[in-house]
Amino acid sequence: VLSQPTMLQLWVRVSLSRPSVADDSDEEEGEGEEEEVQATEEDGSPRSSKGRDLGRVSFEKEASRAEGEFVGSACTSTCALGKAGGKRRRPGPQALPGPGLVPTGQVSPRENPWETWNRLRTLCEFKSSLGVALELTGDLPDPHVLQRWHGEPVKALVFPTAIFLTNKKGYPVLSKAHQAFVVDMYRFKIQVLLRGRTRHPGGYPVYLQYLEHLRLKLFPLPEQDRFESPYYDFLQAPLQPLMDNLESQTYETFEKDPVKYAQYEEAVAAALAVTAPTTVTVIMVVGAGRGPLVRASLAAARRAHRDVRVYAVEKNPNAVVTLRNLVAMEGWTNVTVVATDMRTWVAPEKADILVSELLGSFGDNELSPECLDGAQAFLKDGSGISIPCQYTSYLAPISSSKLWNEVHSYKDLKHMETAYVVKLHNFCQLAPAQPCFTFAHPNRAARIDNTRYTCLRFPAPMAATIHGFAGYFEAQLYKDIYISIVPQTFSTGMFSWFPLYFPLRTPAYAPEA
Repeated sequence: VLSQPTMLQLWVRVSLSRPSVADDSDEEEGEGEEEEVQATEEDGSPRSSKGRDLGRVSFEKEASRAEGEFVGSACTSTCALGKAGGKRRRPGPQALPGPGLVPTGQVSPRENPWETWNRLRTLCEFKSSLGVALELTGDLPDPHVLQRWHGEPVKALVFPTAIFLTNKKGYPVLSKAHQAFVVDMYRFKIQVLLRGRTRHPGGYPVYLQYLEHLRLKLFPLPEQDRFESPYYDFLQAPLQPLMDNLESQTYETFEKDPVKYAQYEEAVAAALAVTAPTTVTVIMVVGAGRGPLVRASLAAARRAHRDVRVYAVEKNPNAVVTLRNLVAMEGWTNVTVVATDMRTWVAPEKADILVSELLGSFGDNELSPECLDGAQAFLKDGSGISIPCQYTSYLAPISSSKLWNEVHSYKDLKHMETAYVVKLHNFCQLAPAQPCFTFAHPNRAARIDNTRYTCLRFPAPMAATIHGFAGYFEAQLYKDIYISIVPQTFSTGMFSWFPLYFPLRTPAYAPEA
């Protein structure tokens, strides 16, 4: 079915834990009992298929996680699954397998459900129309195993009613471990399904309202998350500022970063502290854009009580207009705007400090080394300072069915061999990022060679499918002042750079070490 052009979406129900520890009490207790599906009206109020008015369930106004109490209303996107108007019986020997992926006789009792799912989606050639309805169990696996599902196409969570606890007021609740996992998975806009007979007087609506209460724990989103959410898992071609002139909207987005320019100001101030205080310090800002680095340099000079002379070098004619307006409007009498390419400019004097922000998401992917290797001719020999003075690219294997299918949908080799800037969201990083390539400035080598090669080995704490690699960078601006998008050392609040995604042409299975 999936091999044919179709809009059909198939969801496979997969248990979260191994079959040997999965909770199957519903089948045992529900045998011979009648179950009824409880649906909701459009406004969220419960309704009965037999016409009974169940009414809204009242809850305590004060929520307490320790006691398992909650406040909320029924979620209209939530459903309850059961056998309406009939009896549930165990399948006979000739019956087709129900929720499982393969017939029971072909599944080892200790087989990891993810392994079974992975075999199925591999046989289906990783079709994007195949998704997972992940069924929770009473026992949760290890945290890193739970995180593996972050990279899978989980469309829904299935909640057996047997895994719910009862708080002191008689309402169904989940354990704290289950709550944390469910709230975490809600970030992916999944649907919620109930399975099994109701175990509370209020019927299915009390379960639905509790699950809606957990969903509401995500709101309101932090300001940075609201800003970045439109870019979640959205493939973007990396910027090429050396080849293309950036648009004003791009500059405006970068200029809102509350962290990057503050760190640059700190770095320039620290560099000014080691220059001669009796002379005018020459600062050259190469790739000045619309002036945020110039503004940061001037602010650092005021803090350090130093006289400076600034050259703002920019090749984008639209940005040059903005720079010249800033010089006139803000009275930057010590700033000279140079409208030219830094690679061809002949500087009238040597600089004490060279400031740039030519870094890409992988550090060197926007030709920062090549540009700064040429621009270092502007620096004073021996005493000149480059900001940044060093940066390192990092790489980490990731699992992300969504991203791989987005690239694969182009159906050509070119896109599979292209790196993309992506705000990673529906993914699982399978190992800590490791350093790849390091570039230092100024580079005083007799023969500058930016050729790099490395071989990295990543531990495999669990079996996983690798869909590609995530690229990051960490930059040392000056001394102990850094900016980083590496997860281990991320500069909290900075959003100027999203990671780089390197897709694999064919996803690779990595067995557990």
